[in-house]
Amino acid sequence: MTDAGPAPAADLGAVVAALSYDDLPVSVVRAAERRFADTVGVALAGAAEGAGALATETFATLSTGPATLLGGGSAAVHDAAFVNGVAGHCLDYDDVLAAIHVHPSVVVVPAVLAVAEAQDLDGPDAIAAYVAGVEAQWYAAAPVTPGHYERGWHATGTIGTVGATAAVARLLGLDAGETTHALNAAVSAAAGLKRNFGSMTKPFHAGHATAAGVVTAHLAARGFTASADAWTGPNGFYDCFGGADPPDYGALPPLDDSYVLDEPGLDVKKFPCCYFTHAPAEAAATLTDDYEIAPGDVERVVVRASQAAVDTVPYDRPASGAEAKFSAPYVVASAVAREQVGPAAFDEDALAHAPTERVRERVVFEVDSSLAYGSHASTVRIELADGRCFERHEPEPPGTPETPLSEAELRRKFDACAGRALSDERATTLYERLDTLRDHPVRDLLAPVRAGR
Repeated sequence: MTDAGPAPAADLGAVVAALSYDDLPVSVVRAAERRFADTVGVALAGAAEGAGALATETFATLSTGPATLLGGGSAAVHDAAFVNGVAGHCLDYDDVLAAIHVHPSVVVVPAVLAVAEAQDLDGPDAIAAYVAGVEAQWYAAAPVTPGHYERGWHATGTIGTVGATAAVARLLGLDAGETTHALNAAVSAAAGLKRNFGSMTKPFHAGHATAAGVVTAHLAARGFTASADAWTGPNGFYDCFGGADPPDYGALPPLDDSYVLDEPGLDVKKFPCCYFTHAPAEAAATLTDDYEIAPGDVERVVVRASQAAVDTVPYDRPASGAEAKFSAPYVVASAVAREQVGPAAFDEDALAHAPTERVRERVVFEVDSSLAYGSHASTVRIELADGRCFERHEPEPPGTPETPLSEAELRRKFDACAGRALSDERATTLYERLDTLRDHPVRDLLAPVRAGR
Protein backbone atom coordinates (compact mmCIF):
# COMPACT_ATOMS: atom_id res chain seq x y z
CA MET A 1 0.00 0.00 0.00
CA THR A 2 1.08 3.62 -0.50
CA ASP A 3 1.07 6.79 1.54
CA ALA A 4 -1.51 9.39 0.65
CA GLY A 5 -0.24 11.86 -1.93
CA PRO A 6 -1.64 14.84 -3.80
CA ALA A 7 -4.20 12.69 -5.64
CA PRO A 8 -6.24 10.92 -2.95
CA ALA A 9 -8.71 9.36 -5.39
CA ALA A 10 -5.87 7.76 -7.35
CA ASP A 11 -4.14 6.60 -4.17
CA LEU A 12 -7.35 5.08 -2.87
CA GLY A 13 -8.12 3.56 -6.26
CA ALA A 14 -4.79 1.72 -6.28
CA VAL A 15 -5.39 0.31 -2.81
CA VAL A 16 -8.95 -0.79 -3.55
CA ALA A 17 -7.87 -2.54 -6.74
CA ALA A 18 -5.11 -4.40 -4.89
CA LEU A 19 -7.16 -5.39 -1.83
CA SER A 20 -7.33 -9.17 -1.42
CA TYR A 21 -9.42 -11.30 0.91
CA ASP A 22 -6.37 -13.48 1.55
CA ASP A 23 -4.55 -10.51 3.08
CA LEU A 24 -7.32 -9.60 5.54
CA PRO A 25 -6.76 -10.33 9.25
CA VAL A 26 -9.15 -12.80 10.81
CA SER A 27 -10.45 -10.02 13.08
CA VAL A 28 -11.47 -7.95 10.06
CA VAL A 29 -13.18 -10.89 8.34
CA ARG A 30 -15.09 -11.65 11.52
CA ALA A 31 -16.12 -8.02 11.95
CA ALA A 32 -17.38 -7.95 8.36
CA GLU A 33 -19.50 -11.05 8.88
CA ARG A 34 -21.10 -9.52 11.96
CA ARG A 35 -21.83 -6.28 10.14
CA PHE A 36 -23.47 -8.17 7.26
CA ALA A 37 -25.73 -9.96 9.74
CA ASP A 38 -26.66 -6.76 11.54
CA THR A 39 -27.31 -4.82 8.33
CA VAL A 40 -29.39 -7.53 6.66
CA GLY A 41 -31.46 -8.05 9.80
CA VAL A 42 -32.23 -4.34 10.10
CA ALA A 43 -33.04 -4.12 6.38
CA LEU A 44 -35.49 -7.02 6.61
CA ALA A 45 -37.44 -5.15 9.25
CA GLY A 46 -37.11 -1.86 7.38
CA ALA A 47 -38.45 -3.37 4.17
CA ALA A 48 -41.73 -4.11 5.91
CA GLU A 49 -42.69 -0.54 6.73
CA GLY A 50 -42.46 3.12 5.83
CA ALA A 51 -39.92 4.15 3.24
CA GLY A 52 -38.61 0.62 2.90
CA ALA A 53 -42.00 -0.83 2.09
CA LEU A 54 -42.79 1.94 -0.38
CA ALA A 55 -39.45 1.51 -2.14
CA THR A 56 -39.95 -2.26 -2.32
CA GLU A 57 -43.48 -1.95 -3.70
CA THR A 58 -42.43 0.68 -6.24
CA PHE A 59 -39.44 -1.12 -7.70
CA ALA A 60 -41.00 -4.56 -7.60
CA THR A 61 -43.34 -3.21 -10.29
CA LEU A 62 -40.71 -1.26 -12.24
CA SER A 63 -38.08 -3.91 -12.92
CA THR A 64 -37.21 -7.56 -12.73
CA GLY A 65 -33.78 -9.05 -12.46
CA PRO A 66 -31.31 -11.28 -10.70
CA ALA A 67 -31.05 -9.45 -7.37
CA THR A 68 -33.17 -10.21 -4.32
CA LEU A 69 -35.33 -7.54 -2.72
CA LEU A 70 -35.25 -8.11 1.03
CA GLY A 71 -38.89 -7.09 1.21
CA GLY A 72 -39.90 -9.75 -1.33
CA GLY A 73 -39.38 -10.28 -5.03
CA SER A 74 -36.41 -9.41 -7.21
CA ALA A 75 -35.21 -6.54 -9.37
CA ALA A 76 -32.41 -5.28 -11.55
CA VAL A 77 -29.09 -4.96 -9.71
CA HIS A 78 -29.16 -1.17 -9.52
CA ASP A 79 -32.78 -1.15 -8.33
CA ALA A 80 -32.22 -3.84 -5.70
CA ALA A 81 -29.22 -1.95 -4.33
CA PHE A 82 -31.34 1.19 -4.03
CA VAL A 83 -34.36 -0.50 -2.44
CA ASN A 84 -32.37 -2.53 0.07
CA GLY A 85 -30.31 0.56 0.94
CA VAL A 86 -33.50 2.48 1.72
CA ALA A 87 -34.83 -0.46 3.75
CA GLY A 88 -31.59 -0.74 5.68
CA HIS A 89 -31.66 2.87 6.80
CA CYS A 90 -35.35 3.61 7.30
CA LEU A 91 -35.43 2.36 10.91
CA ASP A 92 -32.22 4.24 11.79
CA TYR A 93 -31.02 1.00 13.35
CA ASP A 94 -27.92 0.45 11.20
CA ASP A 95 -24.31 0.77 12.35
CA VAL A 96 -22.28 3.98 12.65
CA LEU A 97 -18.74 5.20 12.10
CA ALA A 98 -19.16 7.99 14.59
CA ALA A 99 -15.94 9.90 13.94
CA ILE A 100 -17.09 10.79 10.42
CA HIS A 101 -20.88 10.78 11.05
CA VAL A 102 -21.48 8.00 8.49
CA HIS A 103 -23.61 4.87 8.53
CA PRO A 104 -21.01 2.83 6.64
CA SER A 105 -22.53 -0.62 6.21
CA VAL A 106 -25.95 0.36 4.88
CA VAL A 107 -24.46 1.90 1.73
CA VAL A 108 -22.07 -1.00 1.12
CA VAL A 109 -23.87 -4.24 2.06
CA PRO A 110 -26.89 -3.78 -0.27
CA ALA A 111 -24.60 -2.93 -3.20
CA VAL A 112 -22.37 -5.91 -2.50
CA LEU A 113 -25.28 -8.32 -2.12
CA ALA A 114 -26.97 -7.20 -5.35
CA VAL A 115 -23.83 -7.36 -7.49
CA ALA A 116 -22.43 -10.51 -5.90
CA GLU A 117 -25.72 -12.35 -6.28
CA ALA A 118 -26.00 -11.37 -9.93
CA GLN A 119 -22.38 -12.35 -10.60
CA ASP A 120 -22.66 -15.57 -8.54
CA LEU A 121 -19.75 -14.58 -6.30
CA ASP A 122 -18.70 -16.13 -3.01
CA GLY A 123 -18.57 -14.91 0.57
CA PRO A 124 -14.86 -14.00 0.47
CA ASP A 125 -15.52 -11.78 -2.56
CA ALA A 126 -18.32 -10.04 -0.68
CA ILE A 127 -16.19 -9.58 2.44
CA ALA A 128 -13.25 -8.06 0.53
CA ALA A 129 -15.61 -5.67 -1.25
CA TYR A 130 -17.25 -4.68 2.02
CA VAL A 131 -13.88 -3.93 3.62
CA ALA A 132 -12.92 -1.82 0.61
CA GLY A 133 -16.16 0.14 0.92
CA VAL A 134 -15.80 0.87 4.61
CA GLU A 135 -12.12 1.82 4.31
CA ALA A 136 -12.91 4.15 1.42
CA GLN A 137 -15.43 6.09 3.51
CA TRP A 138 -12.99 6.51 6.38
CA TYR A 139 -10.33 7.77 3.99
CA ALA A 140 -12.53 10.05 1.88
CA ALA A 141 -14.15 11.82 4.83
CA ALA A 142 -10.95 12.73 6.69
CA PRO A 143 -10.07 16.07 5.00
CA VAL A 144 -13.52 17.60 5.59
CA THR A 145 -14.58 16.12 8.94
CA PRO A 146 -16.38 17.52 10.90
CA GLY A 147 -17.02 20.61 8.75
CA HIS A 148 -18.81 18.62 6.05
CA TYR A 149 -21.46 17.41 8.51
CA GLU A 150 -21.67 20.75 10.31
CA ARG A 151 -22.45 22.46 7.02
CA GLY A 152 -25.59 20.34 6.63
CA TRP A 153 -24.54 17.43 4.44
CA HIS A 154 -25.74 13.95 5.37
CA ALA A 155 -22.45 12.11 5.18
CA THR A 156 -24.11 8.73 4.63
CA GLY A 157 -25.47 10.04 1.35
CA THR A 158 -22.31 11.87 0.29
CA ILE A 159 -19.30 10.01 1.66
CA GLY A 160 -21.33 6.80 1.43
CA THR A 161 -21.39 7.11 -2.36
CA VAL A 162 -17.60 6.78 -2.38
CA GLY A 163 -17.83 3.67 -0.20
CA ALA A 164 -20.42 1.94 -2.35
CA THR A 165 -18.41 2.71 -5.47
CA ALA A 166 -15.21 1.31 -3.98
CA ALA A 167 -17.01 -1.86 -2.90
CA VAL A 168 -18.51 -2.55 -6.31
CA ALA A 169 -15.24 -1.71 -8.06
CA ARG A 170 -13.53 -4.34 -5.92
CA LEU A 171 -16.27 -6.89 -6.69
CA LEU A 172 -15.97 -6.29 -10.43
CA GLY A 173 -12.19 -6.57 -10.33
CA LEU A 174 -11.53 -3.10 -11.73
CA ASP A 175 -7.88 -2.15 -12.08
CA ALA A 176 -6.40 0.90 -10.36
CA GLY A 177 -7.12 3.27 -13.24
CA GLU A 178 -10.71 2.12 -13.68
CA THR A 179 -11.33 2.30 -9.94
CA THR A 180 -9.94 5.82 -9.83
CA HIS A 181 -12.29 6.93 -12.61
CA ALA A 182 -15.20 5.35 -10.75
CA LEU A 183 -14.26 7.18 -7.54
CA ASN A 184 -13.89 10.48 -9.37
CA ALA A 185 -17.28 9.99 -11.02
CA ALA A 186 -18.88 8.99 -7.73
CA VAL A 187 -18.43 12.38 -6.08
CA SER A 188 -20.70 13.93 -8.71
CA ALA A 189 -23.45 11.66 -7.39
CA ALA A 190 -22.84 12.59 -3.74
CA ALA A 191 -26.03 13.97 -2.19
CA GLY A 192 -28.04 14.17 1.01
CA LEU A 193 -29.25 17.06 3.17
CA LYS A 194 -29.64 16.92 6.94
CA ARG A 195 -32.72 19.09 6.49
CA ASN A 196 -34.52 15.92 5.41
CA PHE A 197 -33.80 14.10 8.68
CA GLY A 198 -37.02 12.88 10.21
CA SER A 199 -38.60 12.19 6.83
CA MET A 200 -38.62 9.29 4.37
CA THR A 201 -35.98 11.08 2.34
CA LYS A 202 -33.25 10.38 4.91
CA PRO A 203 -33.19 6.65 4.04
CA PHE A 204 -33.48 7.66 0.38
CA HIS A 205 -29.99 9.14 0.80
CA ALA A 206 -28.59 5.72 1.70
CA GLY A 207 -30.36 4.02 -1.19
CA HIS A 208 -29.19 6.67 -3.62
CA ALA A 209 -25.57 6.31 -2.48
CA THR A 210 -25.76 2.54 -2.78
CA ALA A 211 -27.22 2.61 -6.28
CA ALA A 212 -24.80 5.32 -7.41
CA GLY A 213 -21.92 3.06 -6.44
CA VAL A 214 -23.34 0.27 -8.58
CA VAL A 215 -23.71 2.59 -11.57
CA THR A 216 -20.36 4.38 -11.40
CA ALA A 217 -18.35 1.18 -10.97
CA HIS A 218 -20.12 -0.60 -13.82
CA LEU A 219 -19.64 2.40 -16.10
CA ALA A 220 -15.95 2.61 -15.25
CA ALA A 221 -15.59 -1.08 -16.07
CA ARG A 222 -16.61 -0.18 -19.62
CA GLY A 223 -14.25 2.75 -20.02
CA PHE A 224 -16.29 5.60 -18.51
CA THR A 225 -14.00 8.42 -17.36
CA ALA A 226 -14.02 11.34 -14.91
CA SER A 227 -11.79 14.33 -14.15
CA ALA A 228 -8.56 13.32 -12.44
CA ASP A 229 -8.92 16.12 -9.86
CA ALA A 230 -12.66 15.72 -9.19
CA TRP A 231 -11.91 15.38 -5.48
CA THR A 232 -9.26 18.05 -5.03
CA GLY A 233 -9.56 20.63 -7.84
CA PRO A 234 -11.36 23.99 -7.78
CA ASN A 235 -15.10 23.33 -7.58
CA GLY A 236 -14.27 19.72 -6.83
CA PHE A 237 -15.73 17.52 -4.11
CA TYR A 238 -13.69 18.80 -1.19
CA ASP A 239 -13.97 22.40 -2.33
CA CYS A 240 -17.76 22.27 -2.59
CA PHE A 241 -18.63 19.81 0.17
CA GLY A 242 -16.25 20.96 2.88
CA GLY A 243 -16.97 23.22 5.80
CA ALA A 244 -15.81 26.75 6.53
CA ASP A 245 -12.16 25.71 6.58
CA PRO A 246 -10.16 24.44 3.59
CA PRO A 247 -9.80 20.65 3.31
CA ASP A 248 -7.03 19.26 5.48
CA TYR A 249 -5.17 16.80 3.27
CA GLY A 250 -2.77 16.13 6.10
CA ALA A 251 -5.67 14.40 7.87
CA LEU A 252 -5.86 11.67 5.22
CA PRO A 253 -5.12 8.41 7.05
CA PRO A 254 -2.20 6.30 5.82
CA LEU A 255 -3.14 3.65 3.31
CA ASP A 256 -1.26 0.92 5.12
CA ASP A 257 -2.14 -2.45 6.60
CA SER A 258 -4.42 -1.07 9.31
CA TYR A 259 -8.20 -1.36 9.03
CA VAL A 260 -10.95 0.82 10.41
CA LEU A 261 -12.91 -2.34 11.30
CA ASP A 262 -10.15 -3.02 13.84
CA GLU A 263 -9.49 0.56 14.96
CA PRO A 264 -11.51 2.61 15.73
CA GLY A 265 -14.18 0.03 14.79
CA LEU A 266 -17.87 0.53 14.09
CA ASP A 267 -20.63 1.29 16.56
CA VAL A 268 -23.62 -1.05 16.48
CA LYS A 269 -26.92 0.54 17.40
CA LYS A 270 -28.86 -0.62 20.42
CA PHE A 271 -31.87 1.59 19.63
CA PRO A 272 -33.63 2.23 16.26
CA CYS A 273 -33.30 6.01 16.23
CA CYS A 274 -30.83 8.83 15.63
CA TYR A 275 -27.46 8.04 17.18
CA PHE A 276 -27.37 11.34 19.04
CA THR A 277 -30.28 10.10 21.16
CA HIS A 278 -28.57 6.88 22.26
CA ALA A 279 -26.43 8.10 25.15
CA PRO A 280 -29.31 10.04 26.75
CA ALA A 281 -31.64 7.08 26.20
CA GLU A 282 -29.18 4.73 27.88
CA ALA A 283 -28.69 7.14 30.78
CA ALA A 284 -32.44 7.60 31.26
CA ALA A 285 -33.14 3.86 31.06
CA THR A 286 -30.40 3.08 33.56
CA LEU A 287 -31.62 5.68 36.04
CA THR A 288 -35.19 4.43 35.67
CA ASP A 289 -34.13 0.83 36.38
CA ASP A 290 -31.70 1.62 39.17
CA TYR A 291 -34.09 3.85 41.11
CA GLU A 292 -37.40 2.27 40.04
CA ILE A 293 -38.71 5.55 38.66
CA ALA A 294 -42.36 5.56 37.61
CA PRO A 295 -43.38 7.83 34.72
CA GLY A 296 -46.04 9.48 36.87
CA ASP A 297 -43.42 10.55 39.43
CA VAL A 298 -41.30 12.50 36.95
CA GLU A 299 -41.40 16.27 37.36
CA ARG A 300 -38.60 17.28 34.99
CA VAL A 301 -35.88 15.70 32.87
CA VAL A 302 -32.85 17.73 31.83
CA VAL A 303 -30.78 16.35 28.95
CA ARG A 304 -27.42 17.99 28.22
CA ALA A 305 -25.70 17.07 24.96
CA SER A 306 -23.48 18.44 22.19
CA GLN A 307 -24.38 21.16 19.73
CA ALA A 308 -24.49 18.55 16.96
CA ALA A 309 -27.09 16.61 18.93
CA VAL A 310 -29.26 19.69 19.32
CA ASP A 311 -28.87 20.50 15.61
CA THR A 312 -29.64 16.96 14.48
CA VAL A 313 -32.67 16.05 16.60
CA PRO A 314 -34.94 19.09 16.26
CA TYR A 315 -38.39 17.56 16.85
CA ASP A 316 -39.59 18.41 20.36
CA ARG A 317 -43.16 17.38 19.48
CA PRO A 318 -42.85 14.65 16.82
CA ALA A 319 -45.84 14.21 14.54
CA SER A 320 -44.75 10.90 13.02
CA GLY A 321 -42.65 7.86 13.81
CA ALA A 322 -39.92 9.17 11.52
CA GLU A 323 -39.81 12.48 13.38
CA ALA A 324 -39.84 10.65 16.72
CA LYS A 325 -36.55 8.99 15.79
CA PHE A 326 -35.08 12.51 15.72
CA SER A 327 -36.70 13.73 18.92
CA ALA A 328 -34.52 13.57 22.00
CA PRO A 329 -37.48 14.34 24.30
CA TYR A 330 -39.50 11.50 22.81
CA VAL A 331 -36.68 8.95 22.87
CA VAL A 332 -35.70 9.82 26.44
CA ALA A 333 -39.36 9.72 27.52
CA SER A 334 -39.70 6.30 25.89
CA ALA A 335 -36.67 5.09 27.82
CA VAL A 336 -38.34 6.15 31.06
CA ALA A 337 -41.92 5.09 30.30
CA ARG A 338 -41.32 1.81 28.40
CA GLU A 339 -39.31 -1.30 29.14
CA GLN A 340 -37.09 -0.62 26.12
CA VAL A 341 -36.70 1.72 23.17
CA GLY A 342 -37.42 -0.80 20.42
CA PRO A 343 -38.94 -0.58 16.94
CA ALA A 344 -42.48 -0.59 18.34
CA ALA A 345 -41.82 2.71 20.13
CA PHE A 346 -41.79 4.42 16.74
CA ASP A 347 -44.98 2.94 15.32
CA GLU A 348 -47.47 5.70 14.55
CA ASP A 349 -49.92 4.63 17.24
CA ALA A 350 -47.14 4.57 19.85
CA LEU A 351 -46.85 8.36 19.77
CA ALA A 352 -50.08 8.64 21.74
CA HIS A 353 -48.79 6.45 24.60
CA ALA A 354 -49.94 8.49 27.60
CA PRO A 355 -47.06 7.75 30.04
CA THR A 356 -44.50 8.56 27.35
CA GLU A 357 -46.29 11.77 26.42
CA ARG A 358 -46.39 12.85 30.05
CA VAL A 359 -42.63 12.49 30.40
CA ARG A 360 -41.87 13.97 26.98
CA GLU A 361 -43.61 17.20 27.94
CA ARG A 362 -41.22 17.48 30.88
CA VAL A 363 -37.95 16.97 28.98
CA VAL A 364 -35.63 19.95 28.56
CA PHE A 365 -32.85 19.59 25.97
CA GLU A 366 -29.76 21.79 26.48
CA VAL A 367 -26.36 22.27 24.86
CA ASP A 368 -23.37 21.24 26.96
CA SER A 369 -20.75 23.76 25.84
CA SER A 370 -17.96 21.64 27.31
CA LEU A 371 -18.51 18.98 24.65
CA ALA A 372 -17.00 19.00 21.17
CA TYR A 373 -19.48 19.77 18.40
CA GLY A 374 -19.91 16.17 17.26
CA SER A 375 -19.73 14.46 20.64
CA HIS A 376 -22.26 11.72 21.38
CA ALA A 377 -21.87 12.05 25.16
CA SER A 378 -24.81 13.13 27.29
CA THR A 379 -25.83 13.84 30.87
CA VAL A 380 -29.39 13.19 32.06
CA ARG A 381 -30.90 14.48 35.28
CA ILE A 382 -34.32 13.20 36.35
CA GLU A 383 -36.15 15.29 38.95
CA LEU A 384 -39.07 13.67 40.78
CA ALA A 385 -42.17 15.25 42.27
CA ASP A 386 -41.07 14.24 45.78
CA GLY A 387 -37.89 16.31 45.47
CA ARG A 388 -35.44 13.50 44.72
CA CYS A 389 -33.03 14.01 41.84
CA PHE A 390 -30.89 11.46 39.98
CA GLU A 391 -28.20 12.16 37.42
CA ARG A 392 -26.11 10.02 35.10
CA HIS A 393 -23.44 10.83 32.51
CA GLU A 394 -22.89 8.57 29.50
CA PRO A 395 -19.60 9.35 27.73
CA GLU A 396 -20.52 7.20 24.73
CA PRO A 397 -23.62 5.48 23.38
CA PRO A 398 -23.96 1.74 24.01
CA GLY A 399 -22.62 -0.48 21.26
CA THR A 400 -19.26 1.24 20.72
CA PRO A 401 -16.10 -0.88 20.43
CA GLU A 402 -15.38 0.10 24.03
CA THR A 403 -18.85 -0.93 25.23
CA PRO A 404 -19.93 -3.49 22.62
CA LEU A 405 -23.26 -5.23 22.50
CA SER A 406 -22.92 -8.81 23.65
CA GLU A 407 -23.32 -11.75 21.27
CA ALA A 408 -26.70 -12.41 22.88
CA GLU A 409 -27.79 -8.79 22.34
CA LEU A 410 -26.69 -8.89 18.69
CA ARG A 411 -28.61 -12.10 18.11
CA ARG A 412 -31.73 -10.77 19.85
CA LYS A 413 -31.59 -7.68 17.67
CA PHE A 414 -31.32 -9.78 14.52
CA ASP A 415 -34.14 -12.10 15.57
CA ALA A 416 -36.42 -9.20 16.47
CA CYS A 417 -35.81 -7.55 13.10
CA ALA A 418 -35.81 -10.62 10.87
CA GLY A 419 -38.88 -11.96 12.66
CA ARG A 420 -40.90 -9.20 11.05
CA ALA A 421 -40.27 -10.75 7.64
CA LEU A 422 -39.29 -14.41 8.02
CA SER A 423 -40.31 -17.50 9.95
CA ASP A 424 -38.12 -18.39 12.91
CA GLU A 425 -36.63 -21.30 10.97
CA ARG A 426 -35.68 -19.21 7.94
CA ALA A 427 -34.40 -16.37 10.11
CA THR A 428 -32.14 -18.83 11.93
CA THR A 429 -30.82 -20.26 8.66
CA LEU A 430 -30.15 -16.78 7.32
CA TYR A 431 -28.35 -15.69 10.48
CA GLU A 432 -26.15 -18.77 10.52
CA ARG A 433 -25.14 -18.22 6.88
CA LEU A 434 -24.45 -14.52 7.40
CA ASP A 435 -22.46 -15.31 10.53
CA THR A 436 -20.24 -17.63 8.47
CA LEU A 437 -20.34 -15.61 5.26
CA ARG A 438 -16.84 -16.65 4.21
CA ASP A 439 -18.16 -20.21 3.67
CA HIS A 440 -21.15 -19.44 1.42
CA PRO A 441 -21.96 -18.25 -2.09
CA VAL A 442 -24.03 -15.10 -1.90
CA ARG A 443 -26.92 -16.71 -3.81
CA ASP A 444 -27.14 -19.45 -1.18
CA LEU A 445 -26.91 -16.85 1.54
CA LEU A 446 -30.10 -15.16 0.39
CA ALA A 447 -32.12 -18.29 -0.32
CA PRO A 448 -34.09 -18.03 2.97
CA VAL A 449 -35.15 -14.50 1.98
CA ARG A 450 -36.29 -15.56 -1.48
CA ALA A 451 -38.31 -18.37 0.09
CA GLY A 452 -40.27 -15.83 2.16
CA ARG A 453 -42.25 -16.96 5.18
